[in-house]
Amino acid sequence: MPHKVVMICVDCLRGDFLDLDAETPFLRDFFEDSKSFSSLYSTATTTTPCVASMMTGVYSEENGVMSLRQSKLDDDRET
Repeated sequence: MPHKVVMICVDCLRGDFLDLDAETPFLRDFFEDSKSFSSLYSTATTTTPCVASMMTGVYSEENGVMSLRQSKLDDDRET
């Protein structure tokens, strides 16, 4: 049976500025039974191409999304 994956993507949120105990009880409870990753690398410096890369598994040069203004995913790219 395949694993279920829930990906939470929040723009402009630094982990060291988030107090899970005080400010976000839902996320705190969610993370208690979850796997988290602390060493990640971004494929770009802006959100749109990064999310496109997460959803396609390839860099912006391959999926066609280079910025918010140039944000059309290549027609032949699967997500």
